[in-house]
Amino acid sequence: MNSTKIRIAGFQLKIAVIPELQATCSSDAITEMVAVAAASLNLHPSVGDAIKHEILDHQKDRLFAIGQGFAVPYVKHACLPTTAIVFGRSKTGLPFSALDGRPIRNFLLLLSPSPSPPEYQVLFGRLLTMLGNRRVRSFFQFVKTREQILHAFLEAEREMHAAAFTV
Repeated sequence: MNSTKIRIAGFQLKIAVIPELQATCSSDAITEMVAVAAASLNLHPSVGDAIKHEILDHQKDRLFAIGQGFAVPYVKHACLPTTAIVFGRSKTGLPFSALDGRPIRNFLLLLSPSPSPPEYQVLFGRLLTMLGNRRVRSFFQFVKTREQILHAFLEAEREMHAAAFTV
């Protein structure tokens, strides 16, 4: 799976996209996205497994499913070389204990080295702010291809940047 570099909140990061997750449950979605991340970042398989287990083990402790069809699972791990994102989309939606009880169609896996770089909190906050914005969420509503998803990220970042300068 190809990854692309994009800029969010002023930070350059790798993003890999899965336009149609094959998963039928949330744990399978995590497994699928971590496998793509591991391949994209050239991680040893044991590191990919450790990352997957870290996310799955803490899924109940951390609020990953923010609602409105979006979940943002995240992990910090010492073996990660850089901050990266994997965006996966489920055609049918998957149960994921969302605040609003709705199925999750859009997964945004955020991976970061541990200790996390200074930009991590800013980036995480920006992503949550983006997904909290109804207009930005609409960018992701009907995307189907890798190119459309990457374009949605660019539009979302433009929207957030413009909103920051609106009085």
